Amino acid sequence: SIETCRDEGIACEVEVDYTDNAHCIDLISSLRTGLLKMLDVECSVRGCPETYVQKVKVQQKDNHRLFEPQHCDTTRMFGIHHYAGRVVYDTTDFLGTNRDVIPDDLVSIF
Repeated sequence: SIETCRDEGIACEVEVDYTDNAHCIDLISSLRTGLLKMLDVECSVRGCPETYVQKVKVQQKDNHRLFEPQHCDTTRMFGIHHYAGRVVYDTTDFLGTNRDVIPDDLVSIF
């Protein structure tokens, strides 16, 4: 990183302007309440997209990154305000895709 170069005395004139995206990353991948963890839990109880979205909205109701999309089926959709803008997610296939089982022969390769 640029900071590491500077710490080691390497001249680096590059300035990178970026937005800290930590809150968005936490929303998605927090080990306890992140959207991916909630998706795993919903799959384990054989839930459906509607219950997943409902639980996301309850659990994350105070998170300013999450928004309710306009002109959409809000029972299956939610939005996240990323660094690049607002993105709407349709959860129709989230649970089915997340339940996909990796074949044993493929797992053995890793």
